[in-house]
Amino acid sequence: MKKPMSVLLLSCMLSTVLLQACSAPESLEKPQAVSHRFVAAHRGYSQAAPENTLPAFNEAYLAGADAIEYDMQVTKDSHVVIMHDKTVNRTTNGKGKITDLTLAQVEKLDAGYWFSPRFKGTRVPTLAQLLDQFKRHAPVLQFSEIKHYRTAADISLMIEPILKLGLEKRTVVTAFSPSDLHIVRQMSPHIGIGYLCPSVRATVLALNLAANDPNTWVMPTSTVLVNHPALIRRAAKQHTHLAAWTVNREDLEDDLELLGVHSFITNDPKLIEGSP
Repeated sequence: MKKPMSVLLLSCMLSTVLLQACSAPESLEKPQAVSHRFVAAHRGYSQAAPENTLPAFNEAYLAGADAIEYDMQVTKDSHVVIMHDKTVNRTTNGKGKITDLTLAQVEKLDAGYWFSPRFKGTRVPTLAQLLDQFKRHAPVLQFSEIKHYRTAADISLMIEPILKLGLEKRTVVTAFSPSDLHIVRQMSPHIGIGYLCPSVRATVLALNLAANDPNTWVMPTSTVLVNHPALIRRAAKQHTHLAAWTVNREDLEDDLELLGVHSFITNDPKLIEGSP
């Protein structure tokens, strides 16, 4: 079957953009050094406490993280809870999809014992509980990831509590889907948005979208940035915030910093913050 002319044209245009970004000349302006690493604790301080729980976020604050990162999902009865996986199987003593469970069912689960007996009885937090803790730790930022949802209307359930508490200037809502972030931007011009980029193609698209929105972060994998440093130079040239994930080794952090990356999402904020 022949592709429509519009599809062929779009494919050619995207290929051209990718080629320009990944073969940028070495003479491009390089990012200037900064005096402080920006460290975001991935799912809280998830090396020290069970991921995406209030103890993990508290440990992140105590460790001096500049931001916490977490994942938002919606229960069967439309409550926002903090969990990464589609199911509760890996990080609790229960089974089933978040979207098939009510809040009451989720609240009964133990989200800590799998990590260590010391955390037995730790519960899956709601977004409201997380925000109540977070608002007392200014100026720490939060990277709030949109995860598995039932309909696009669920995105509003995730964002409205943040806006009601006036936390938009301390928040960067992240997602792999540009269309999800478009919905967020329509809800508020002040809240930060962050494009999660698992590939070069996704990073180039995100940089294009971020060029005219100063309140935007582009967040590629560390592998993408190490292998394609021209993307780092382009982000610096257009003054776009750039953060690498997930950086859990000092040598990788050092390599990225030499290339001009100074913001890192990590499971171990003390390791990254303490590296030379």
